[in-house]
Amino acid sequence: MFTAEERKPGWFDQVLISITFSALAIEAYMNAAGRIMHGSAPDFEKLNFAEKAESLCSILTIRWEPTKEPWATVIWLHNFRNKIAHAKPEFIIEEKIMVAAALDGTRNEWPKSTLEKMLTLGNARRCVDQVTIAETRIRERIDPVKGGSLYGDSMSSQASVHTPDEVSQPPGKA
Repeated sequence: MFTAEERKPGWFDQVLISITFSALAIEAYMNAAGRIMHGSAPDFEKLNFAEKAESLCSILTIRWEPTKEPWATVIWLHNFRNKIAHAKPEFIIEEKIMVAAALDGTRNEWPKSTLEKMLTLGNARRCVDQVTIAETRIRERIDPVKGGSLYGDSMSSQASVHTPDEVSQPPGKA
């Protein structure tokens, strides 16, 4: 988002990416937390996005207020995600009347769709901040042992020492 904040070339793309990834991140996080708290309950999977958020808040005793932050932004993000995923053509008409001197500064401007108007630096900052708050509220209420995968990348590995004789030779190198 630094490119967007500095208005460097490509900043608009960074705003789009920040908002879109915030939407995808909170949806995936809530699905993971729901699986931990509900098990593989098909009832949870059938809930819509807002119902999943409300259900998680209820189970975790988090105050659910969909018109207040961070939940208002979480709901806004889901609606944004749906607009991106199911975008429809939009006919845009914009008429501006201006003097010739003012026209020179507008040559790189064009009418924006409803979706494009949602892509602002302020919305990108708000989404990143509020998703972080929502994720933290959820994570803080889940026992780290039960919700281990929510606390890290869940990757594990193991190493052991082998003598050269124990190591298999690559094919054709016997």
